[in-house]
Amino acid sequence: MRVNVVGHRPLTSARTQPSQLTRKLPRRRLAKSVVKCYVKGAVKTLPVHGDPQAEPCAHATNPRVRAYEAGCGNPATSQAGPGKRSGQGFRRKQVSHGANREDPMNPTLKLNRASGPTGARRAFTLIELLVVIAIIAILAGLLLPALSSAKNRAQKTADLNNNRQILQATHMYVNDNNDFLPSPGWGTSLPCWAYGANIPQGNTSISMFPVALSNQLVYFAQGQLYEYLRDAKIMKCPADSKIDNLYVQRNILFTSYVWNGSVCGYGALQNRPPGRPVTYKITAFRPHDVLMWETDENMPLYFNDTSSFPDEGISPRHGRAATIALFGGSTETIRVSRWYSWEFAGTRDARGRGIPPTMLPNRAWNNPGHPQGRF
Repeated sequence: MRVNVVGHRPLTSARTQPSQLTRKLPRRRLAKSVVKCYVKGAVKTLPVHGDPQAEPCAHATNPRVRAYEAGCGNPATSQAGPGKRSGQGFRRKQVSHGANREDPMNPTLKLNRASGPTGARRAFTLIELLVVIAIIAILAGLLLPALSSAKNRAQKTADLNNNRQILQATHMYVNDNNDFLPSPGWGTSLPCWAYGANIPQGNTSISMFPVALSNQLVYFAQGQLYEYLRDAKIMKCPADSKIDNLYVQRNILFTSYVWNGSVCGYGALQNRPPGRPVTYKITAFRPHDVLMWETDENMPLYFNDTSSFPDEGISPRHGRAATIALFGGSTETIRVSRWYSWEFAGTRDARGRGIPPTMLPNRAWNNPGHPQGRF
């Protein structure tokens, strides 16, 4: 059985002539429907609501037909009130495929993906928010060490470049001064590789740091290597940039590097009469001997000048590794623990006394004026 709904034609009988359908019906009658039942070729008309002259359909008493009529919203059989449209009960639920689309059958109802028929939005639950926060925390924990490691590698690369430029400037100075090395800066009374004689003391406060630094940079321009360097940024490791109460206790504020005091015999050559060389020639050292390193930033006393004993400390600011510069003009990265072995400085602040005499002089203790390279 097939049911066809034809609107706007309130037929009262299956035998109604087409000429009788041409008259215009009132607007209030347009919403009424006629249900025609086609069963084995026979056409019957169900009664229209409010039309007592309509012939009852022979199949109107069929339970299946009545059930279908109830679903279609036929006014004759459904419970729709006078204010409801025909077919309202049978209309399928529409699904909105846009972000916010109106129901064409009911303009006052707006459907949304995140909302139900009542328009209430669905919010995140507390568990969902906690899961998102946990995922973000895990990702941050994975990314931050990688970013820190990348930053450390970049700073180490810049530090190696600074060491190479200082070494190049040193070799240029040596070529211009009969192979004699510049003074390492054993004290502040004589000009050295980093500053001029009698440089003003640092050891200031954070508020006065800019003034003290500016005063010392004037003496940097009087240093023995300034003619070859010309840039004070080369004198500092990029990782040595935190200006705190520990930093401002340093006496020399503009450099992170110190030279090996063996260049002047750990002060022995500086007591010579005027006019005598106060340093050794570069040919007195082996190419793989250590000339320069970054001293320990945790000990401001080691920055009292720009030269030190090897066992006074080396900086761990690059993690487990440290950068050293060699007399031959190359640089090397070694573990901090290796620096305090017999191969280099030995036990800290022991002045090389714990190193077997047969292993001296070594790469760090390399004073040409002492049989064991010490003092």
